[in-house]
Amino acid sequence: YWRNTQYTFQLAIRAKEWKIVSNSQRTEFELYNLYLDPRETADLSKHYPKVFEQMKAQLIAYDKDVLAEGPKWWQKETKLKQTIPFD
Repeated sequence: YWRNTQYTFQLAIRAKEWKIVSNSQRTEFELYNLYLDPRETADLSKHYPKVFEQMKAQLIAYDKDVLAEGPKWWQKETKLKQTIPFD
């Protein structure tokens, strides 16, 4: 799992050869097979819907847990308030 504020896709998790990325609001997702496509050039979410839905659910749940458990001081940052769903 990782989260950053520098790129369009700011959230990601990896499971074996699969990696799913998402924007900070968790509204856009892309799925990659890192063994076959290490440069992440082909979104496979439509070709592997079961893997996509499972990893999407895992990423959303994990991100919600991290945000809920994390320190609260950074939630006051204006830039973050506009990009992170604090739900």
